[in-house]
Amino acid sequence: MLPKKHRLPGKIISSIKKGGRKFFTPLAMTLATKSSLPTLRATISVSSKVSSLATKRNRLKRMFRHALFHHHSLFPPGFDVVIIPKKASQEASFSQIKKDMAALIHMLSNR
Repeated sequence: MLPKKHRLPGKIISSIKKGGRKFFTPLAMTLATKSSLPTLRATISVSSKVSSLATKRNRLKRMFRHALFHHHSLFPPGFDVVIIPKKASQEASFSQIKKDMAALIHMLSNR
C-alpha cells in the first residue's frame, strides 16, 4: 500500500478526471496533472464497465497498486495521477502490468 502522503484524496479525483492530461497505454488510461507538492500522488479507479464482479475489480486494483508501489520512486515528482485500467488488463499478468507502468513513467517523464 502506498504511504498516505502519496495517496490522492477523493475530492481531487473528479477535478483531475475533468481537466487532466490523458496518457494511453495498452492496459490503462491515465489522467495526470501537475501539482505544487514535491511528491507523486496517485489512485487507481476501476470502472464497473471493466467487470461487473467486484472481486475482479479489486484484484485489478491490487495488481496496479502493487506495480505502482514497485515503480513509485521512478515517477517524476509533482504529479497527481489517476490510473484507470482497461478491460484488456483483466487477462494481463503482473509482469505485463509492470511493463505498462514503466511505459507510463516514460510518458510522464517526457511531458
